[in-house]
Amino acid sequence: MSFLTDSTNTIMMSSYTTDAAIVSAVQSGKGGFAQGNKNILEVSPVFGGTTPKKIVQDATTGVNDITGAKVGLMGFPFVQGNWTEDQILEFDKGIQAKLVEFNEKSTYVTTHLFSQAALRDAFSSDIQGDLALV
Repeated sequence: MSFLTDSTNTIMMSSYTTDAAIVSAVQSGKGGFAQGNKNILEVSPVFGGTTPKKIVQDATTGVNDITGAKVGLMGFPFVQGNWTEDQILEFDKGIQAKLVEFNEKSTYVTTHLFSQAALRDAFSSDIQGDLALV
């Protein structure tokens, strides 16, 4: 999701209303969160099951030839501020709502949220109910 951010690190999912727009953003190799060489999103460690299997990416511009991926992974640590567990869970809920909204519009891309806060909450409450689902 790093490429879905603006220069202030605000997630701008509303700017990408089609799958083609997301592919184009990934192929640009640019992202709101600086990684690697200044503001280049290094796609190889982020995406798996890619087409093509071996991605070619320009180390200077970030431009790459990725056309598809079966999975993408990005992490967002809470590094600024003093966040309580309740605040983190609320943030997770907001992100989840945005992902559901995106999934409803998307044909080929499906997003899922996995967070430490949600996992911790799941195991700290009603563990018997959770185990019954396994």
